Amino acid sequence: MFNIRTIQSEPDYVAALARAEALWDADDGTPEADELEVLAVLIEKYEDEVYPFDLPSPVDAIMFRMEQQGLSKKDLIPFIGTSGRVSEILSGKRDLTLPMIRALNEGLGIPAEVLIKRPGGSIPTNDAGIEWSKFPILEMARLGFVKARKNLREQTEDVVRDLIYRAGGMECAAMPRFRRGETAHQASNADPYALRAWCLHVLATAREQKLPGKYNPASVNAAFLSRVAKLSRVGDGPLEARKLLAANGISLVIASHPKKTYIDGAAMLTPEGRPVIGLSLRFDRLDNFWFCLLHELAHVGWHLKAGDLESIVDDLESPKKGDARIEREANAFAGEALIPSADWLKHPFSKSHSASDARDLASKLGVGDAVVAGRARKETGNYKLLNGLVGHRAVKRLFAA
Repeated sequence: MFNIRTIQSEPDYVAALARAEALWDADDGTPEADELEVLAVLIEKYEDEVYPFDLPSPVDAIMFRMEQQGLSKKDLIPFIGTSGRVSEILSGKRDLTLPMIRALNEGLGIPAEVLIKRPGGSIPTNDAGIEWSKFPILEMARLGFVKARKNLREQTEDVVRDLIYRAGGMECAAMPRFRRGETAHQASNADPYALRAWCLHVLATAREQKLPGKYNPASVNAAFLSRVAKLSRVGDGPLEARKLLAANGISLVIASHPKKTYIDGAAMLTPEGRPVIGLSLRFDRLDNFWFCLLHELAHVGWHLKAGDLESIVDDLESPKKGDARIEREANAFAGEALIPSADWLKHPFSKSHSASDARDLASKLGVGDAVVAGRARKETGNYKLLNGLVGHRAVKRLFAA
């Protein structure tokens, strides 16, 4: 009797075929017939694994259905778009998009696994209620959020779905909200889809980073914020801050903001629970960088909770009226870390606002001159004050190097 065992190699396969051929005429109910039945299962399993059946190409499937139903190229226009697109699809010069795949599956009954070229696969549904066409896909490509490609606009859903996948999945695609308050600036002008694209890009970039440290929620406290603030005294402080955050399991991502987002920064969590701080640097100044960074770091330490995938997105230039509690708290934590209120009030600079006093206070606190100058400009509302100390165009160049 043949030694029946799992077929693990080509010689095993050949031997099993030979034995099955010898048993082919076995009578039902005999041990030989039972052996043949077991061999047939083992042979089929091996063939499925080693010689899988190839699905036809989407174009071949479309052509077969056209021949089967007597359809012309013109009959495909309702499913694909224009006559030009139909010709390009059938000639292999253009890929099917998800809307086309849905239409061909529903209208012509072509199996989903064939159209998406994945055995057992299914066509993604739009459970999140996203209006894909509202994503500023061309600007997203210009900013490097997605790769530029031919016919990009019509492939918006495919491209954005890939970005969502890299960001952590559809649970990360919820529409982010400004948590600052309901200012007219935000409510009437902010483009929610551009904002969503920015947040997704920041998350996707963070998830591709390999950080040297693991995040401990207890590590982000007032002392840690003060430690980060002291790096403002260093010439390449922003880069050193990114290293320090990475050593503590926190990603810092610099990403230019799309039009109509008015975004300074955001704090969020990846699905794996890693904190991410995104900064736009839309105001390329050292004072702005340090306050934004500390503000978002305060959100990480005091306001983000495990399992909360809602982004805390900030427009720090908006009026204070209507500020949410967490924004007031983040402002307070950031402000104290950079310049303790007691030190500010007792130093002559709080009244004089002179450059020499600014440098003296910064030196005593161990922070950058820009931090002290920025505090005075914010409190007085005079943004021409100490213009030479705030570090214009001094941040982007560091991260671009």
